[in-house]
Amino acid sequence: MKQSGYKSAFHIYGLFLILMMLILAAGAGMAVYAVTVQKPNGEIVRSDWPAEFTGAFSKEIIFQEGEPVITQKGFEMLEDNGLWLQILDSAGHAVKGVSVPEGQPEEYSPDRLLSTLDSSGDKAVFSGVSEDNGRSWTYLIGFPMDIAKITMNVNAGHFPSGKSYVLLGAGAVLFLTAGLGLAYGFAVTRRLSKMTRAVDEIAGRRYMKTHEGGAFQDVYASLNTLDQTLREAEEVRRKDERLREEWIANITHDLKTPLSPIRGYAELLASSEDTPDAEELQKYSAVILKNTACAETLINDLKLTYQLENGMVPLKLQALDIIRFVRELVIDCLNDPQYAGRAIEFEAEGSQILNFDPGLMKRALNNLLINTLLHSGSGARTGVEIISGIPCQIRIWDEGVGMSEKQLNRLFDRYYRGAPAATDSGGTGLGMAIAREIISLHGGKISADSCPGRGTVFRITLPQN
Repeated sequence: MKQSGYKSAFHIYGLFLILMMLILAAGAGMAVYAVTVQKPNGEIVRSDWPAEFTGAFSKEIIFQEGEPVITQKGFEMLEDNGLWLQILDSAGHAVKGVSVPEGQPEEYSPDRLLSTLDSSGDKAVFSGVSEDNGRSWTYLIGFPMDIAKITMNVNAGHFPSGKSYVLLGAGAVLFLTAGLGLAYGFAVTRRLSKMTRAVDEIAGRRYMKTHEGGAFQDVYASLNTLDQTLREAEEVRRKDERLREEWIANITHDLKTPLSPIRGYAELLASSEDTPDAEELQKYSAVILKNTACAETLINDLKLTYQLENGMVPLKLQALDIIRFVRELVIDCLNDPQYAGRAIEFEAEGSQILNFDPGLMKRALNNLLINTLLHSGSGARTGVEIISGIPCQIRIWDEGVGMSEKQLNRLFDRYYRGAPAATDSGGTGLGMAIAREIISLHGGKISADSCPGRGTVFRITLPQN
């Protein structure tokens, strides 16, 4: 851990130092660029070279019989550097020229001369003065380069001594950069070590929520959220595990309930010396069949729950009239002798074609209908209402005893049964969860509203496709 921290510190320090070096190099490059120019032959010189060249060129102008003449050396200097020259008399007339470009005037008024010297662009013009016997001659030299006049006012005599100040300043900046980079690197390393410990504490469930400011406040906010999410997931897992244990205890009891009479009557038949008459055999067989069916229901619910939970149930969609389908389910339910004397109000108009799996949809709606009949009470009104449209809406309601808020919140949980195993009607605690999974598998939604003493309403929405 410690070695890794030092590596992180030097890594961050190295990046910081490289960045500062790049900044310094860029600054130095810009400074060099600002005080240098490139001659036509490609040579790099200081930007005051044109002014110095122009001032020194007066030596290359000599006078013969009062007229200016350019020396051979002067011609070579102009030619080697790609420059042009004009010599003006006191009245501003050009009396001598070398390589003068087209368009350059032959006469210069004072204003025009100033304008020429102040011009900028891809060429610069510098002037000098040469004297002979008290008579002044002005000469102009044109340079094919863009030079800002203010740049040329560098004091060349002080320029070499300024190097020491530049080096001193660069050294101070470099030292300061190195110190700050090292301090920053160790500060970041301490923060990283703290965050590493926080992750270990989250893994060990020892983390305490931390509120940090600065550059890492978002990281700590994310760590707080992660810890909260893990704690909530752990609580959900414990709750689910507790429900599983309760359900296993209940389902064990429920499986023993139908098996006990089956075994009892089987032992009675096996141990009886006298063959029972036909009436007794029919009675025993009915009890055995009833309890066998109950055990099969429990096993089928377990199997279907596992398949739905793991996405192993294929949908066999058919285009059917949902209104007619639900009406037939209600009729079949009322024809069951267990619900003799009960009535279900049915409200629907017309027809609506939907695509659904008839076997699975029958299972889901039967679970809801049977749950309504079982828990609403024998004298309570019950009903089914279908509202055509997109999506289609189905309401299964009753005016029975209703449910508490606690029961309603857990109604669709797997393994939950609202009534104790000894008092309910053989439910597995999976019927409502199975109904919800089947409706969701069809792209629909199911919800329930209930209030003690006012009954319960199941609302189902099914999409067109």
